[in-house]
Amino acid sequence: MSYNNLVSVIIAVLNGEKYILGAIESVLNQTFKNFEIIVVDDGSTDGTKKVLEPMIQQGIIRYIYQENKGLANARNTGIANSNGRFLKFLDCDDFLYPKQLELQIEHLNNKSDLTVSVTDFELEFESKSKKTVKIFLSSKNQLDRFIESNPCPVHTILISKKQVQEVDGFSEEMISQEDTDLWLRILLNGGVFEKIDYVGCCYRILHKSQSSNSERMFKAHCVLSERINKHLSLILDQLNNYTLEQILKVNCKFIHSFFVKRLSPRKYVPITLELSKRIYVMKPDNLRKFLLTMIGIQNITYMQYLKRIATEPNYLLELQSAETSWRDENNYA
Repeated sequence: MSYNNLVSVIIAVLNGEKYILGAIESVLNQTFKNFEIIVVDDGSTDGTKKVLEPMIQQGIIRYIYQENKGLANARNTGIANSNGRFLKFLDCDDFLYPKQLELQIEHLNNKSDLTVSVTDFELEFESKSKKTVKIFLSSKNQLDRFIESNPCPVHTILISKKQVQEVDGFSEEMISQEDTDLWLRILLNGGVFEKIDYVGCCYRILHKSQSSNSERMFKAHCVLSERINKHLSLILDQLNNYTLEQILKVNCKFIHSFFVKRLSPRKYVPITLELSKRIYVMKPDNLRKFLLTMIGIQNITYMQYLKRIATEPNYLLELQSAETSWRDENNYA
């Protein structure tokens, strides 16, 4: 085994006996062979270990069992036990296509450790139909793109271990969307995402997966929003006007979702509100400053919310389904 370009494929699993062998087989079928497979079992109570036992005995995989600590912790356990120069993260119910590692290693050859390799991917729905997703990465300001939404599922990425360690890995504060948080910290640390033209993996949409729970996803979005805005508050004076307006637009739309749920954004996302207020008055607009002084940022966003639901018939539905709409096959052409 050569450690020069070794890829550590980290598969976190929780009760994945039905899918885990398929994920591992997709790695074994790679045209690039310089990899190690680390399976981190995050407290499975089904037959996951039993189906993996032959591969464990043959040394095909390294198996690590731990009490349930969450996906972010399981991935960090895999990182801590990895030997590779590069990291590939794979969920147990997803799989890679055969040339992904080969093409991504070629892509990263002679590039800085700050470069992140990205492939396109497929979504596979419960109906077994598939939809190819072509990832768009801005060539000018990638921060804008990732603030809007995370375009890169975790297994589309091949990244240097050094870069992940420099930003302390996955945040274990996150109960979901931990990859979005990591990619943003990578960007803020100087990382550059580059895409190659290859559909490299498949993301299965399963109704029983964690991402199908809208309430869980909303709570995770709250934590993510607070973390993003805390990071951005430290570099606000370095951002251009377009990026500032993009942050404000995304923040306001998320705050609108609180009004739908009849929750107080001030209680759940105070940092998001505070940064929105700072950005709102940075533009030389006297009306903005007057409104902020008179009614405050939360009431301003509420007025915007009322205007939008009155003038845009689909806006309320868009807010109600924001956390899980990407899972609906009907939303794809």
